[in-house]
Amino acid sequence: GRWTAPPNEGRHPLSLRLVWKRAQKQSSYIEKQLTSYQVCNTPPRLSVDFRQAQKIDGILVFNKQVVLVSHYSHKVPINRWQVQVTDQKKTNIFKETYSGRLPNRMAWRGWDSRHNLLADGRYIFTLRIWDAAGNQAEVSREIAIQRKCPPLTVKTIRKDRQVLLQIEDPNQADRTVLQTWHLNLYSPTGDEVLSRSGTELPAEIALPKGYESNFIRCELETRDQIGNLFTLSDERIYMPGHDLDVARQKTRKKWSEDF
Repeated sequence: GRWTAPPNEGRHPLSLRLVWKRAQKQSSYIEKQLTSYQVCNTPPRLSVDFRQAQKIDGILVFNKQVVLVSHYSHKVPINRWQVQVTDQKKTNIFKETYSGRLPNRMAWRGWDSRHNLLADGRYIFTLRIWDAAGNQAEVSREIAIQRKCPPLTVKTIRKDRQVLLQIEDPNQADRTVLQTWHLNLYSPTGDEVLSRSGTELPAEIALPKGYESNFIRCELETRDQIGNLFTLSDERIYMPGHDLDVARQKTRKKWSEDF
């Protein structure tokens, strides 16, 4: 049979009473403390530590994996748990439900239900648990995936009669924080012109006075806060007014004059 449990939480005894009639005489038998049952209306308390991710502007960012270490307290056993990932539009990416107790530690490598790597961007990660009484607890956290270091732009500018090399991040608002950058500049013949390192962008580096070539060879290596690496190798950076198209036009003109 079914009956309504009392509102008071805790363990309650269950007794059995049997009543029957025989020869117009009523008899009864009571079995006290037949068993007991527990009333639990309070959801379990759940907290999750997100490790191997960097907190940047209030959002957790990772590139390889994020490790979840869960902590929970409960009066009755946990018998079901679920992980769900949605995008910013709340479109479901994957949802998986498991029976049994929640593992204390798990890792998510930024993939969907088919183990395809998700694109860089922001997602909502939700962990839910249910106890044996059906009470639910959940923790949701916005988390971002970024597996590539932000690409930087390098160009020359003229300022106060001086030629400067400018390094900047064109989309810095949506990027992880740049940690370090290292720059080497070489002449067209391979001679080292200068070497610089820094931690802030945008950066402007003055070229040596008297540099006369119309381009300079650039090698740039940057690393962001979560360990992603971006490199430029043997990149030609043209002086102001000497871009690639201008150089090609001068080359074609010279060839026509030679012929």
